[in-house]
Amino acid sequence: MKNAAAALIAVAMLFGLLQLFQRWELSENALEVGTPITAFRLPDAQGKPYALPVRGQAVVINYWASWFGPCLQEMPMLREFALQKGGNGAQLVGIALEDERSSKVWLQANPQPYPMLFEVPSASDSSVRLGNAKGILPFTVLVGPDGHVLATRTGAFRDRADLDGWIAAAH
Repeated sequence: MKNAAAALIAVAMLFGLLQLFQRWELSENALEVGTPITAFRLPDAQGKPYALPVRGQAVVINYWASWFGPCLQEMPMLREFALQKGGNGAQLVGIALEDERSSKVWLQANPQPYPMLFEVPSASDSSVRLGNAKGILPFTVLVGPDGHVLATRTGAFRDRADLDGWIAAAH
């Protein structure tokens, strides 16, 4: 019994240290708030270049991949956000950070009501330039109407309230 309690305490301590390490690691995975974004273009589903940031409008840029569960779990909430915000609030833009064919197959079965762009991951892809140095997905950036970073987020949003709170806290 004594050995089991000691083992349980050791596991709890190890788990706590891992959580602390993970937070420390993720805290450095962000672009500084207020940094202006250099304009860039990526192809949309029709192959047309789509320019970011969108001047004059706040934009939520969400990086995702069709093979990663946490990205797919937040998709219904992002869909709801895009449908409810429309042109009145922050525009949502998804960037599939994987080979275009895989994401297009997933999107064909799961169409989304917001622009989807495509980019192959690399050491200098747009997510890295926007602060995702560790290449963690999902990764989300809120860009203000003036083209400056308002907030970044590494990891999935728990729910709509989490997303709305993140956006509200950035303003």
